[in-house]
Amino acid sequence: PSSEGESERSCMADDSELERFLSQRPSPQDLPDLVRSLKLHILNEGIPTSQDHLRPLLWSILLQAEPASTDKYLELVERGASPAYQKIRNDTFRTLATDLGFKNRVSELALIRLLNAHAWHALDLQAENAMEASGSGVPYVQGMNILAAPFLYACHSEVQAFELYETWLQRECPLNVRSPTLVG
Repeated sequence: PSSEGESERSCMADDSELERFLSQRPSPQDLPDLVRSLKLHILNEGIPTSQDHLRPLLWSILLQAEPASTDKYLELVERGASPAYQKIRNDTFRTLATDLGFKNRVSELALIRLLNAHAWHALDLQAENAMEASGSGVPYVQGMNILAAPFLYACHSEVQAFELYETWLQRECPLNVRSPTLVG
């Protein structure tokens, strides 16, 4: 059996290895290999709780997300209630309702704002792509609150959470949000 000191040294080794990954300045041609290595490291070693603050940065790298645009998010929020607002309100109060850690860190109002901004963004995409048969996004469906919750929990701001959530929806599970039938 390992002692507490050995476990602590192991965690510190993980911390420094993760920091080494993040400190690299890869050339564009080396980026795919670095991202692949980072994915393997995270899958095999996890992210030490002492480095939870790095999760948004890691998501940004893995999703290859653009920097968050405060102006874009604020413009969406300032529009007020979207047509999906009532559906959103019907779900947000239940989001991780028994998880006190989540409830202490993420307000229901932040979740409402993020999902409402998503609904406006999806409607904008639909309008831009009106000629496309498949559409480009649904404003809101039940369950999106649970998908958005981890981003708000881990990110340093609503703006960052919104950008990562939108990028993740569009790139990683687009079939889930491209049509009202949720074919994905």
